[in-house]
Amino acid sequence: ARSRRHLSRVRVSDYAPAWIAGYRGRTARGFSESTRDKYRRDLAEHVVPYLGGYWLDEVDAGDVRDWFSWMEGRGASATSIRNAKTALGAMFATAVEERKARFNPVRGVRYVPSRDVRLPRKRRPLTLAELERFMDALPGEWRLFVLLLAHTGLRIGEMLALRWGDVHLGDDPALTVDDQVYQ
Repeated sequence: ARSRRHLSRVRVSDYAPAWIAGYRGRTARGFSESTRDKYRRDLAEHVVPYLGGYWLDEVDAGDVRDWFSWMEGRGASATSIRNAKTALGAMFATAVEERKARFNPVRGVRYVPSRDVRLPRKRRPLTLAELERFMDALPGEWRLFVLLLAHTGLRIGEMLALRWGDVHLGDDPALTVDDQVYQ
């Protein structure tokens, strides 16, 4: 008979910073630094304040559901809660692989917002008529800026980072934007 290895006990508050510093992602594509920054923020703002004192191997699905309610009570949006849940789920998946938890308590737990939570409005693109009306209402100095956004699909942060070196004119005109501006 094979003996069962014991889990090494660690608290969420101790595991989270070490995990995010060394996390490499769960796919062959790896893990971007911008996503690491988002996960780090979610862990610091949402996970550690509530679950930080828990042992990794003692967190269960009920604790995760209670955590959702706690975040809602603090005014977190449904999107913020879902993003934090993603970070927590990835952290626990690694903890299971490292034998610091027997199971991932986030897996299978669904977040269904209460009626009091702000849900994002469904987005839709402007129609051509709406875009024309919008362009007519803009001050002249903003028309080219908005027109370029509308025709290229650039995000505002990408547009703010756009430089002449990103613009390629000729037979096959193109924009290549590798940077973005954000706070």
